[in-house]
Amino acid sequence: MPPFESRKEDAAEGQSFTDCLTAALRYLSYRPRTIREVERRLEGRFAAPVVEKTVDYLKDLKYLDDASFCAQWIGSRERRRPRGSRALRQELRRLGVEQQLVDEALEGLDETASACNAGRKQAAKLVARGSTPLEFREKLTPFLQRRGFSYGTTREATNLLWSELQED
Repeated sequence: MPPFESRKEDAAEGQSFTDCLTAALRYLSYRPRTIREVERRLEGRFAAPVVEKTVDYLKDLKYLDDASFCAQWIGSRERRRPRGSRALRQELRRLGVEQQLVDEALEGLDETASACNAGRKQAAKLVARGSTPLEFREKLTPFLQRRGFSYGTTREATNLLWSELQED
């Protein structure tokens, strides 16, 4: 094989890496992503070795880090739309994060506080409507369970919210 042909192949792979990196960076520009999300996005368009090289390069630059992604995801959920650890675990697994990283990220989560945050607005509406304690529990418990909180956590949060809103 003449030397100029191998240079063309190297140039084609370099161009492919550049294109793959550009596509990955564009994908990451919208929001942080997991390693698996980026791999899925690039797999159909680029060769496997190029995707692997791009992902490794992005990991080295700290653009891809599943542990920090988990922390960001959980923090964002806590601020905007709180969910229980069961729902968070399911979301993160669906996004391709390894089970061990998910478990580590969820270790310090205070589920009762999250449940109270998730149900505070709904609880205020129920109290404003003049709900009895039984109606309050019957409405708020399933509301919180649909957001991934366990029965024990929803029960505790419901009691805390009821007493908190009765003091006001």
